[in-house]
Amino acid sequence: MPVDPADGAPARVSVRNDFAGQIDLVSLAAAVRLTGRISLGGSLNTWRGKWNERDTITEPDDGEFVSAFTREQVRGHNFTGGLLLTYPAWNAGLVYHSPFWSDYERRTDVESSQAPPTSMDTGGSGRFRFPRNLAVGVAWRPAVLWTLAFDLNHDQWTDLVVDGVRDRPGTFNFFDGLPPELSMTRDTLTLSLGAEHLFPRESFVVPLRFGFAWEPQGAMDPLTRDPVEYFLLAAGSGYNTNRFKFDVGVQYRWATFLGSDVLSVDTATATAPGFVRDAVGRAGTHEWRFKFSVIYRLSSARKVPQT
Repeated sequence: MPVDPADGAPARVSVRNDFAGQIDLVSLAAAVRLTGRISLGGSLNTWRGKWNERDTITEPDDGEFVSAFTREQVRGHNFTGGLLLTYPAWNAGLVYHSPFWSDYERRTDVESSQAPPTSMDTGGSGRFRFPRNLAVGVAWRPAVLWTLAFDLNHDQWTDLVVDGVRDRPGTFNFFDGLPPELSMTRDTLTLSLGAEHLFPRESFVVPLRFGFAWEPQGAMDPLTRDPVEYFLLAAGSGYNTNRFKFDVGVQYRWATFLGSDVLSVDTATATAPGFVRDAVGRAGTHEWRFKFSVIYRLSSARKVPQT
């Protein structure tokens, strides 16, 4: 439904978003068992990330278009600490990921059929702050072949900020581009539940797993302010011989929320894209994820070839 009821007849609009990139992590980790029940560990982490994003809005009937190509990269360091309590019937763990400032680089090239000059470069060098994450989890074994687990993750998304870029003086939240005191970004608490049952055989074990998660998102729509909350269902299995271990899982993730969007070239070229939106409606998203892992354990270091 249009934000302005006086808007004219609907026009044919093409909206496309292309995203590619990654954030790589290298960690130096160590752990020590303090007592028979308590283990303590930590890691020093080096982050390197780089990604590209292109957003294009086209009105084919009028030949109007606007296209923005953004290149971003981050480089930084932080530390992680963990505590594990081990008992015969249950385990409990605590993990802390420290916040950190990283070097940040952003370049945006915008082309439009409406505003000469047709190309401009924005962004530059600045700082990017990754927020703190705190997680706690418990695994309980009510029977020999059963394990039940849950965990809570708290992310401080209000601290996900950018500072010092050329075209945006001051500090602003990465999600909505607003100063921290005006940002509608929220901190989140994520809940995950899971269960595993083992089917042992003579020389291997087959696990069967099920899971559920509730995942509120830090970003909120700047116009509707409707919080986005994802739900997730998961199932998985595997094959374990102790030396060789294979695991596979399938996840289905979905959410519905009231959102706003930019669906015209005029709005996309406005000076305040965070609030200037020309469409509001009910949005739905559905995701399928496939995950697997393979582990081969070397039982003796003497069997490793020497070079």
